[in-house]
Amino acid sequence: MIDIPSSKPIYILLIFLCSAFACQQSSDQPASIHTADLQQLEPKLEFVISDSDEVLLLQVNAVTSDMNGNIYVPDQSAMQIHVFNSNGEFITSLGRQGSGPGEFQSIYGVIVDINGQLFVNDIPQLRITVFAVEDGDWEVRHIISNEGGNRYAVESAGSGGELIFRQSPPQSPEPGLFWYKHELSTGTVEEGVIESDVLRFRAESVLVKEDLMMQLMPFSRTTVVSRAPDGAVYLVWNDRFELAVYDPDLNLTDSLTVAIPNQPIDRDERREILDEGFLSEFRSLGQQYLSETKPVIENMYVDSNGNIWLHTYDSPEYMVIDEGGNPVGSFDLPEELTLVHVDAGRLYALKSDDLGYEIHVFNIAL
Repeated sequence: MIDIPSSKPIYILLIFLCSAFACQQSSDQPASIHTADLQQLEPKLEFVISDSDEVLLLQVNAVTSDMNGNIYVPDQSAMQIHVFNSNGEFITSLGRQGSGPGEFQSIYGVIVDINGQLFVNDIPQLRITVFAVEDGDWEVRHIISNEGGNRYAVESAGSGGELIFRQSPPQSPEPGLFWYKHELSTGTVEEGVIESDVLRFRAESVLVKEDLMMQLMPFSRTTVVSRAPDGAVYLVWNDRFELAVYDPDLNLTDSLTVAIPNQPIDRDERREILDEGFLSEFRSLGQQYLSETKPVIENMYVDSNGNIWLHTYDSPEYMVIDEGGNPVGSFDLPEELTLVHVDAGRLYALKSDDLGYEIHVFNIAL
């Protein structure tokens, strides 16, 4: 669900983002798209980034890349961003634990803009550090401070220095099923946040008991947010694939509806979720609020060509649609891998187990 405050007039074009349990498909809707019916794509492994004499991967959950194919791997344990070239060869590590310039207390996501600037969100220190390359050396170009104790992170960056910030404003969970709300704000590298709370949307849902104990809701309905390399942001309320696209100034520029079906939760799977997916204190709430179906997607990525890569609950799991909403193909990855990033012609998938972390980089042709 997306709320658009009246302080910034954004006009919605042919898009109706509806609540998780109220949407019904009408008889004139196009036939649902099933991934098994699409052209099967073949990811081909190029290389694997793993521990080496130069760098150890201690705690990795994200990857990003720039327009030159350089790969950036934030390591939450090492408090560093490891940089590799397009062939997976180690270049350098940026940052360390600390509170000085270029030092971090936490790394809450990193993004690279189209100009090659690297933005590192450090929520505990209420700041965003901006790195850039100067004469072949990385240096801290800017530090964006969060004023008034706000916990903003950079969600997307445009080519002209426009920034979209994201934060979760203070909220008081109520007993039952509670959706946290997040907000997007606009600003610049030099000035930080300029206009706050431009667009608000529902995010993760939690079960809340009277004593305010909480547990994440399995198969939660949520707003999936992805950014494009040009700084645009794509938002989908994942109970139906109704997409809204906003430019770096948070003006609505496009919308798209694709007939991706919800997958059912069968009886055995539902029983397993209720028996094993909830703490004992939350089983009655889980019985009350667990949906009969899964969302249409789990995650979404946008590449520099405007293709949209979707992690679905169908089989095969992954589907690609072009910028017009036309299905391109589908594929699976090995079971132990999770897709975490896409750029033009490449997939980046993460493997984590007791032996450590690996980043598998695939080439894929559309």
